[in-house]
Amino acid sequence: MGKKSFNKRIFVICVAFLLAIAAGIIFAISKSHNKPAVIGFYDFDAEYAGSFKKLLETDSSFKYEFKSLSEKEVLSKNITKKIDILISPNNAITQRLAYAAIPLSESILARIPQTIKNSELYKYNEQTVIMPLAIDQFETSILSTTYKRYKMKVPQTVNEISDFAGFSKVHYETPIGIAGGEDININSLFSLLVDSYGGKDAYFNMVQQLKTTVNFDDFYEYKIGGNADPELKVKDLLNIIRGWQENRYMPDNWKQATAQNNANLIDDNRVTLNFMNLSEHRSKPFPNIAYFETIEFPSETKAAHVSVQPVITAMAFKNTEAIRIGLNRLSTEKNQGTVSLITKLGPATLTGTACDKQADDARFFAATTEGGPVPDLGSLAFEKQTDRHALAQAIRNSF
Repeated sequence: MGKKSFNKRIFVICVAFLLAIAAGIIFAISKSHNKPAVIGFYDFDAEYAGSFKKLLETDSSFKYEFKSLSEKEVLSKNITKKIDILISPNNAITQRLAYAAIPLSESILARIPQTIKNSELYKYNEQTVIMPLAIDQFETSILSTTYKRYKMKVPQTVNEISDFAGFSKVHYETPIGIAGGEDININSLFSLLVDSYGGKDAYFNMVQQLKTTVNFDDFYEYKIGGNADPELKVKDLLNIIRGWQENRYMPDNWKQATAQNNANLIDDNRVTLNFMNLSEHRSKPFPNIAYFETIEFPSETKAAHVSVQPVITAMAFKNTEAIRIGLNRLSTEKNQGTVSLITKLGPATLTGTACDKQADDARFFAATTEGGPVPDLGSLAFEKQTDRHALAQAIRNSF
């Protein structure tokens, strides 16, 4: 074989080799492009998940695969490798996984309220990596008839809640209602009191104390901290609720009451002040629920506060075009309006039509409270439902 023929053969082999590599790269890219982005849903209403699915799949050139995750799955160390986006309430789990999330784009950040962008609960290493999708709210709802017809004073302090309930009892059998059988309601009411007396710093101080709790024997002696009186303890705040119970302002079974029990109180026109999430509010009977209006829970300190609001969020673990487009799509003004219309929760962005006044109130409180929206203390302190239940039980057992 001559040198010229040999060189030609080598050239042909090299070209073939390079073409094979190029074909492999093109195939890999094509396969990656066609591989569905995996969206994991955890711990929220299936109807809400349906709205997110619809928005992601409509007019999309990308494929998405959707999975409902169990607690065991979402607690797995490999969860960030098994899914591309986690959609879940902002809680202890999302906080642990934030290290693996990609930063949100500038276009998405421009749509989010400043209080959320400033909140450490949405950031990692000073970058916002958790995107709000829909905003719930733990409401303090007051029956408007009490102040419009009977001229009762709307409570401006925590002590005035007792005064209000006492006046209300003249006309209404059970002034204060709450579905206390739901752990999130018990833990949220406690969270309201901690924030009211100690502000934002007290809230996060209590989170840290709860995280190190092995059992709840010493729980009642925990100092509230923050801007509260230095000697104020958990047991002092729980004594406020004890006073409502002892004065029979609450139903006898309030610690076990279901959302339906609470609905019956409203339907029978027996309650004037109600504690519930907006998502629970939506299940209450018309027309009586229409007469309840949301007020701010009274603040006992002028320190910066947080707003107790469950927020459904999204966080992405891969930086692909399908994922970037998916996050962007969920945050547009039009689609945020659709999310609010379907979930009946507040839009999570500055623009986007809220489905009604209650949903708009949820967005307003999230955007205007200095410390931004936070979950109940149990949800931020504990990853497992059993631990959140243990906190709720410790509160129930104090009465």
